Amino acid sequence: QRTQAVRLKGLLNREDIQAVHRVGAMTALQRLDSTIDRSAWGQPKGTWLVTFLNTDGAFESMLPGLHARIRDAALAVDRKHWNVTAGLKDVNYRVVEYHTMRSTLEGQPTGGGLHSKRHCDQGSLITVDILLTDPAEIEGGVLQTLEPNWEMLSHAWEQGDALVFLSHKYHSVSELKRGTRQVMVCELWQGTENHAPSRDEHERWRGKWND
Repeated sequence: QRTQAVRLKGLLNREDIQAVHRVGAMTALQRLDSTIDRSAWGQPKGTWLVTFLNTDGAFESMLPGLHARIRDAALAVDRKHWNVTAGLKDVNYRVVEYHTMRSTLEGQPTGGGLHSKRHCDQGSLITVDILLTDPAEIEGGVLQTLEPNWEMLSHAWEQGDALVFLSHKYHSVSELKRGTRQVMVCELWQGTENHAPSRDEHERWRGKWND
């Protein structure tokens, strides 16, 4: 928990972001089970939708350059700051999640956000959050990390920026008060490349073996 999130400015450009949106829409249409409703208790259904872009290897096959770039960037940050993947074999994508969170539905506020201060991505090694939305178009929805002094640190970032952090670090998202927030969340784990629309632990060694 003492480690710090690392901001990578401009990891994705506008063309990359448009491509992610296209793959998100195509994956959701082609595999209905690739999208889940992750709205929290007290939030109306449809507040927070997540599409698994790793389903059937869609992200890797349709955007191979971006798939490699994000993985390489995450591993480079790890080598510089933490070395949790040093000496490990089979460090691959657990998930590539396309998140859409809405501040209102049918004209009513949703209370959208990830409000648990002790949420972490248990079972993964490195998490990469990438902002797809122009921050000027939303209010709230700030990615925060719980620091060792028990204070919440709010992270400033721009469209296309990534925040890279160890997956066990506690993180949350403040209430989204205006607009629609879209991010892509990639997690690396020690395991095979997961092509299932799931982040379940039992998929760890059931996916694609990469050389």
